[in-house]
Amino acid sequence: MDPSLYNAARKSDINTFKQRREHLDLRLLLTPNKNTVLHINITAQYGSSKSAEFVQKKSCVMCPPLLLQVNIRDETLLHIAARYGDLSVVNLLIQTAKADGNKDLESGTESVRQMMRMLNKEKDTALHEAVRNNHLDVVKLLIKEDPGFSYHANHAGETPLYLAAERGYRDLVFEILRNCNSPAHSGPLGLTALHAAVIRKDEEFDESAAYLADKKEYKTALHIAAGLGHTGVMKELLSRCSDCCEMVDIRERNALHFAKDAQANTPLHLLASSLSFIPSLIRHPKVDPMVFNNQNRSALDIALANDMVSEVKESIVKCLVEIGSRPDDSHDSCNNNNNSSNPENKVMKDKENEDDIIRDFKQGKDPHLLVATLIATVAFAAGFTMPGGYISEKGDDDRGQAILTSSKAFQAFVITDTIALMLSGFAVLAHIFAPVIHKKKVIHRLFMTQFYFTSFALLAMVLAFLTGIYAVLRQSSALAISTCVIVSVFSALLYGQPYLNIFR
Repeated sequence: MDPSLYNAARKSDINTFKQRREHLDLRLLLTPNKNTVLHINITAQYGSSKSAEFVQKKSCVMCPPLLLQVNIRDETLLHIAARYGDLSVVNLLIQTAKADGNKDLESGTESVRQMMRMLNKEKDTALHEAVRNNHLDVVKLLIKEDPGFSYHANHAGETPLYLAAERGYRDLVFEILRNCNSPAHSGPLGLTALHAAVIRKDEEFDESAAYLADKKEYKTALHIAAGLGHTGVMKELLSRCSDCCEMVDIRERNALHFAKDAQANTPLHLLASSLSFIPSLIRHPKVDPMVFNNQNRSALDIALANDMVSEVKESIVKCLVEIGSRPDDSHDSCNNNNNSSNPENKVMKDKENEDDIIRDFKQGKDPHLLVATLIATVAFAAGFTMPGGYISEKGDDDRGQAILTSSKAFQAFVITDTIALMLSGFAVLAHIFAPVIHKKKVIHRLFMTQFYFTSFALLAMVLAFLTGIYAVLRQSSALAISTCVIVSVFSALLYGQPYLNIFR
């Protein structure tokens, strides 16, 4: 750009441009950053009446396309004027866009909205710029011209509403909430405009904002916080404004209807999973009984999947069925008949299955307990009746010590005998805890744990016998080896095939 023209633009010198009008194409008259003469003028002369006059004559008379021309940062003239809070220029740009819209009201309004919704490289609209710099009059004008636009977040995740709340511009927050039909409220890092207000600890702001609702759906701050699962913010709001929970949206739903966690579980899902029977909540006329979470499960699905068999579970399932909750059949490919898909029949079937498991456990626990007790008794006794005996000579410093302590076979005997004692002891302990367990899965696992502990304890006892025999017969290697072979063969026959079948 010619220096004289650049300076003329900065000083709003219209005459210089008039004299060279025939030789100028203002669209091509750019700085290295692609700023037009109007970008330069608004930046240099904001707040001056000369700027408005210069913009009017250049945009309306000489080159209307400059209205939407952007610089290297994709900023329009409206971005610049809104940033500096130049109300007269902002108003002039809007009126010019209307006049340029083919002379009819509808196309003029559309031209204005196109200009106002244009984004720079940071994804900021003109409203972002006006809010960021706290220009209330400009904000009012921009919202008035386009109240239906949501003004979504920029690259930093900031919406105009979030910016106003985060910076403590209360007047701007109220203006946006009152006059924008459905303003976006999100912010960076998952925060919202409500979070920003709470973080600032602006008590006056928080208490008054708690009762404000957007114009489109009438959602309050508590509705939004509940819908996003921000329990900390909800607690803060309710501690300061207890009655804001009575506020309802356009469908007459309060915050409880929006409450969902990160897995989309509603209070009804959580109630079902915890088996807390609260009839007043379950039967509330505004509770949606068929709402599904992210796993596509209803509250009834969750209640039925709970392993606990109790009157509370039966009451919850019965209550959920009464209000119209239904399980998701896609989770059960066997639900091909009415009996199997009936939730009450499922509860009865679960109870019958659980009764069978408990009955089988009771029938099998006595033999297991007897075997485990015998192994523990034998292993305990063997620990004090060492193979080879003890040193008993008077005056010997090692008196009372096992004679075969240095033998590797004897050391193996001590280790395997200890393992047999501990495993059988754990099996007995599992029997002690069994009467207080009521969940079928836990009972089944406990039963299998007892079985494995007892089986491996028996195997460890056999190994202890084998190593003990070898330790005392080490002087007769043929007899020791023969004994070990016999024990090994019979152990393999007794243990091998059954365990292979179990682990297949």
